[in-house]
Parts: sequence; structure tokens; C-alpha cells
Amino acid sequence: MTPFLTPFPRQMKYLREIKMTRFKIDVAFINRENEMAELRNYLEGRPNSILFLYGPKSSGKTTLMYQLFEQMEAEKRYEINFLNLRKIFLTSYDDFIDDAFTEKMLKKRQEDPFLIMEREFQRLVKKGIRPVVIIDEFHKLDGLYLPDKQKRLMVELMNFFVAMTKENHLCHVIIASSDAFFIEQVYVDSKLRKTSEFMKLDYLEKEDAFVWLRDIKKY
Repeated sequence: MTPFLTPFPRQMKYLREIKMTRFKIDVAFINRENEMAELRNYLEGRPNSILFLYGPKSSGKTTLMYQLFEQMEAEKRYEINFLNLRKIFLTSYDDFIDDAFTEKMLKKRQEDPFLIMEREFQRLVKKGIRPVVIIDEFHKLDGLYLPDKQKRLMVELMNFFVAMTKENHLCHVIIASSDAFFIEQVYVDSKLRKTSEFMKLDYLEKEDAFVWLRDIKKY
């Protein structure tokens, strides 16, 4: 990870701890080869859209993201920035900034954080590294506003991600959510629908669940 912009240092520390302890992430990672292949195909292409990963709670979205992170990190071609909003208590814009940026960057709090991220993405691309932003439970940002109280943080982030993917082709963005209403809002927004892809992750099929239960002692 880069020292200038992790972003999301606390979450990356958590991911490193998972890797060190070899947490058995494959417990819930059963018969997800097709979904993993779809995610990898998205990341292999030129950044041109936001990928929304949606599905019911406990269907394995976060586990799939962690598995993707481990695979991509090993390849050294990607700079993956992972923010799991399930693990963060957010009540304000400042809470988000404190978790999304490093201490060094916070010294420049008066600077536009979107410009800071864009410059970092440009720097990575020049080095041949593909920036990837993954935000889990993105809908938790709803209700947060920028300091001027006029702009919703979620809307401004979405506009920024459209610019970074569809317009400037600088980074890939994966947004995961278990909130069906949020996904529906995105889908009915004509601008977002034209700049987005949607991938559904459902519960395991009954046969796969039985396999897991039968062999649960292996895990």
C-alpha cells in the first residue's frame, strides 16, 4: 500500500491481519468460482463503469471481496483500497474523512479530498498500477453531508466515481450493498445506470449448503 493514500488505513490493517493468521475465509467461499471470474473480468478491462455488487445480508459479499483482495494483492498489479463501512460508526462527514485518509493527508484537510484521490490515481496509473476502490455497505453513507450542508456525501462520491471510471478511466470501483432500496435508487437513476454494471450475489444453492454442512468439520 502507498504511504500517501491508503485510503482506508484501518481496514487495510484488518485485511493484513486476516492474511497473517490465514483466517479460513473459504468456509463461506463455496461454489463462487463464477462470481470470482466475473469480478476478475471486470478488473482486467479498462475502467469504464462502476460495479455494484448486491444481494441479501449474509450471502457472502464481504467474504467474496476479501477473497478478491487476497488474489489481487498477490499479483502486485493492483492498488486495492478497501473500506468496510460495517465496521465503522459514521455520524458525520468528518468521521468518513478520518477513516478514509491517512494522518499525513489530514494535515491538508482544507484541500478537496476528491482532488487528492484523483492525483493519487494518476500517479499509480503512470507507474503501471491499477487503482481499485472497494466500498462495502456503501448505503451507510446516506444521510451524511459535506461541510457546507448542501451536498450529500453519497451523491458527491458517486459523481466522483463516475468521473474516475466512465470519463477518465483511472480506476475501478466496486460498491457492495445489501440494501435493496439503495440498489433500486441507483438503477432508476438514468445517469448511474448508463455508467454502471450490476452483479447479484445470492445465497448458496441448497446442494452447496448441504455439502458445506456435511463437511463442516474440515473448516
